[in-house]
Amino acid sequence: MSTPVYLLALHVAVIVSSVLLIVRSGRLSGPGPGPGPEAGADARVRDVLEAAYLRGGPGRAVNTALTGMCVDGRLIVAGQRGDHVTVRPGAVAHNAMERNVLEVLARTSRGPALHRALARGPAVRELGNSLSERGLSVSPRTIRVLTVWAGGQVVGCLLALLSVLIVPATLLGADPDTLTRPGSLLALLVPFTGVVIGFQRRPTRWQRVTDAGRRALGEFEREHPHTTSMVHLVAAYGAAGVTGEMLRRASRSAGRDGGLPTDDRGA
Repeated sequence: MSTPVYLLALHVAVIVSSVLLIVRSGRLSGPGPGPGPEAGADARVRDVLEAAYLRGGPGRAVNTALTGMCVDGRLIVAGQRGDHVTVRPGAVAHNAMERNVLEVLARTSRGPALHRALARGPAVRELGNSLSERGLSVSPRTIRVLTVWAGGQVVGCLLALLSVLIVPATLLGADPDTLTRPGSLLALLVPFTGVVIGFQRRPTRWQRVTDAGRRALGEFEREHPHTTSMVHLVAAYGAAGVTGEMLRRASRSAGRDGGLPTDDRGA
């Protein structure tokens, strides 16, 4: 393939991919596809696990479920790093996520392996699909497609940049001065722009939530304005975002209330 044809094909591919990626990802910040026919009045956040999923994705939902089971004593965390999890005898599950926790713990007690298995498990997929069908979040499949698309564009454009920079004699001629010519600079600018767009248009956590989902999440948080239970704190801020002061307030609240509120366990 001659140099002009190669550069033309490169420019067309990057421009078409970038435009389509911008258009497709731009729809994520809009109102979304709307609730499915079965949603009706159920286009709301049902419980703290759904709130956690909308706030932080599958990992946040898993952490929230594990926190609830640890707080009420059904799970025991041990090990120097707290990475060994066991089930207290007689522990029962209250929802699909917790049933999945018990199933996975029957195979492994290692914390990291447990978290990975749960985040990819059927309960999390069911949770995401339910929110998508009710119009509260973008479908997981759409997110996966856009994530792979954006990542592929970044990798492809980086390879194109390397091919132009490392093999100038092949693509731009043997004279190094050709790198300063407008046409040569354009050959570098187009794939560089493709890299930037690929990084910028990769779906973010908040883009996965539709406008209806944001409204429903806001209503859920207004219904629980002063909740200090560990489960709600992890759902709202993530495990890493819970501060020492939050932990002290949660401990005082648990002492007054006598344990974990029932609605913290999900539906």
